[in-house]
Amino acid sequence: MMYSLYSAFMQLTNERKTYIYRLLDPRDRQVKYIGKTVNLAWRGKSHRSPYGESHCARWLRCLRKLGLHAEMEIIETVEAGGDWAARERHWIAYYRSQGVDLCNMSAGGEGVEGPRGFSEATREKLRQRFKGRPISEEQKARISATLLGHKQPESQVQKRANTIRERRAAKGTPLYSSAEAKRARRRAAGHPEKFSSAWKAKIAETLRNRFAMLPPEEQERMREQGRNARRAD
Repeated sequence: MMYSLYSAFMQLTNERKTYIYRLLDPRDRQVKYIGKTVNLAWRGKSHRSPYGESHCARWLRCLRKLGLHAEMEIIETVEAGGDWAARERHWIAYYRSQGVDLCNMSAGGEGVEGPRGFSEATREKLRQRFKGRPISEEQKARISATLLGHKQPESQVQKRANTIRERRAAKGTPLYSSAEAKRARRRAAGHPEKFSSAWKAKIAETLRNRFAMLPPEEQERMREQGRNARRAD
């Protein structure tokens, strides 16, 4: 899921303006973090409700306990199609050259890299640590909203398919199940043969919540697609 989300983000940033920003500590206005986003409102909101165990997330939570929030300032706007990754790396390198102790764990751009990055052993430890950890409904909605409408690279699709094959082969289960086998599994799990009105209402509410988290321009694009489809009918 992490790689799918990253691929979707890379595609999104190639289609829209990207904002390079900095976070300042409100107590002394020292720069603490350099980031990028295509949606300032959503990014600002996510920094007000940080999760995870990164250096930046822990710092933001410390501020929250004091009733404070980091100050967010745009330092550069990269036009659609521009090399935002290079500009992010530039600003991270610039502040570090000035002796600023940033919370960033990487050199910026395309993820963790270089001497401040994770070794393969550390990455494996992180994979084992987060393996099987449940994802909250809010996190699922954010991931879904980011991936919605963006085709994944063929290499990523193939990689996921290979992983599924390996897991099923290890369990001795067939790669493709018959329709009857699928229905039997649904019955065993207690899922209804047909969706009830309450279940349909729950699905509709989930979809509405996911739609509400999309950027305004994405919402309008989807509405226009719906209007065009109705006209075609």
